Amino acid sequence: MSRTRSPLYVAIAVLLPLVTLAFGVVRSEYRMSRSTEWEFSVRGFDPRDLLRGHYINYSIELGEPDPAVCADDDPDCCYCLTRAAPTSTAEPAPVPVVARARCSRARRDCDGALRTRAASSLNRFYVAESRARDIEAELREGVRDGEARIVLAIDGMGRAHVTELRVRGKRLE
Repeated sequence: MSRTRSPLYVAIAVLLPLVTLAFGVVRSEYRMSRSTEWEFSVRGFDPRDLLRGHYINYSIELGEPDPAVCADDDPDCCYCLTRAAPTSTAEPAPVPVVARARCSRARRDCDGALRTRAASSLNRFYVAESRARDIEAELREGVRDGEARIVLAIDGMGRAHVTELRVRGKRLE
C-alpha cells in the first residue's frame, strides 16, 4: 500500500520557507525605514583579510569608555548620541557627541541611542573585489586626513546597521 502526501502538506512545505524569508525581509525594511542615520568618524582600519573575504575592518570613534556608568557587555548599556550643531553647510555633518548611559535613559534623554553590544559588531564593511585596492587607498587617505566616515542607521531600540562608508563626503562603492 502506498501513501500519498496530501496536497496541503506539500503546499505548506513549499510556502513556509518563502513566507519566513519574506517576513524577514519586510521586518528588516520596516526597521530601516524607522531608523535614523548617524555619521561617525573612522579612526583606524585594517586592510582586507583574504581569509575573511572582501571585508575592510575598521574602528569607529565612540570616545573613551566609562566603565563607571556601564560595561560593554551589559545588555542595558548604550551610547547616548547627541547631534552636534553644523558649523557650515559646506562641511560634512558633524559627528555626534557620545557618552555612555543606561539604554532607558539614553532613549528618553538623548537624540539617539546605540547599544554598546551592537556597536561592537559594526566593525567591517564589504567591498567588491574589483574595487578593493582603490577603496583601501581612499580609506587610508581619509583616515589619515580625518575625513573617513561610517554611516549607521540606528533604530529606536538601539540596533544599528551600516549603510555606507564615506571619504570626503563621497560614498565608497
